[in-house]
Amino acid sequence: LGIRTGVRTRDFSDEVTAYASVVRERPGATRMRYMLARALQVRGDLEGARREYRVVLEQDPHLVWAHNNRGVVAAT
Repeated sequence: LGIRTGVRTRDFSDEVTAYASVVRERPGATRMRYMLARALQVRGDLEGARREYRVVLEQDPHLVWAHNNRGVVAAT
């Protein structure tokens, strides 16, 4: 239990790491992938954000905020 807790603590050391951990375990978790894209965008990793928004919109083409944020990233 202690080792696993230590591993999970590292997984949640920041937003990007936390969301990326969830997305690795559940690639179809569209909302978590959206949150990962948003966290990457805020961090300034625009290439990573573009990549994740693309996947988000493949999974759910009706997710309006993903379209909006993808446009913001494209214009940056």
